Amino acid sequence: LVKNLSNTNHSYPTIPSEFTIVGDNLFFTATDGSSGPTGRALWVTDGTSNGTQMVKDIHLSIGGSNTNSVSRLFAFGDTLIFSGNDGTNGFELWKSDGTANGTTMIKNIHPSGDGNPNYFTKLGDEVFFRGIDLNGTELWKTDGTTNGTQLVKDINPGSSSSHCSYLTVLNGQLVFKAYSSGIELWKSDGTSNGTV
Repeated sequence: LVKNLSNTNHSYPTIPSEFTIVGDNLFFTATDGSSGPTGRALWVTDGTSNGTQMVKDIHLSIGGSNTNSVSRLFAFGDTLIFSGNDGTNGFELWKSDGTANGTTMIKNIHPSGDGNPNYFTKLGDEVFFRGIDLNGTELWKTDGTTNGTQLVKDINPGSSSSHCSYLTVLNGQLVFKAYSSGIELWKSDGTSNGTV
């Protein structure tokens, strides 16, 4: 046993999951048992008991986390990228360096709802993902900064969604499935004009 993550003698399992290695550390999600099996936060370990701790509980309620507020962990260099819900903005794009102060939202891509970033895929110095804003569900990219997080292309114009998925890197470009006039095979070099 590396560490008992429960902060008291709760009967709920901590259920660590979504193991993701960044540098010499392993990030994962777990509950400390304070609010039952549904409240999950971001944790990190170096494989020792002293080096295993909660990084940050971004969605607090009385007694602890009250929702599955952290998901889709993805390693991006020395940074962890993930989908996080702070209880105010819904699920948006977050990052962490393994410290509480260094765990912050990158960008609120859908100010009036869930941005729901997922399908993270690294290409070059950027991470591509599927996200939601007023254009619907479309292809996005980030370099880990607010200004560097942007919609690549509104593939299905207007508020309709392309529902791009299965993002895969092939020979220096992104290949994926998307809907425009039908569900077809697409590719992108990270630019709007190069997304065809």
